[in-house]
Amino acid sequence: MVENNPKYALDFFFFLKGELTEMLECLANGEPWRNYIMGFELPEHDDTGSFEEGVMIFMNTSTYNEFHLDNITFYNHLQGVCGEYIIENPKDEMKIQEFMGKIKTILKI
Repeated sequence: MVENNPKYALDFFFFLKGELTEMLECLANGEPWRNYIMGFELPEHDDTGSFEEGVMIFMNTSTYNEFHLDNITFYNHLQGVCGEYIIENPKDEMKIQEFMGKIKTILKI
């Protein structure tokens, strides 16, 4: 089931902070990312052809949820998480900014 539910998007980005650099590295290389509870894929990774642009996010908490965010919305949420992460981890700022520059290109923003 594909949902455009902002609650799930906020949950995804909240949980993401714990694995942010790993996820950013995957996205900066145009690769899908997944951990034990959530992940994302770009249109080129989708085997079903269910979306042609944007980012498909999935979370498997008490139920399985998928939702689609357009590239700009996804990037903006990601920037917010990165800003919080950099405040808590200032030594990683250059690495995060480098990843975000590549991600901006991958997402065609």
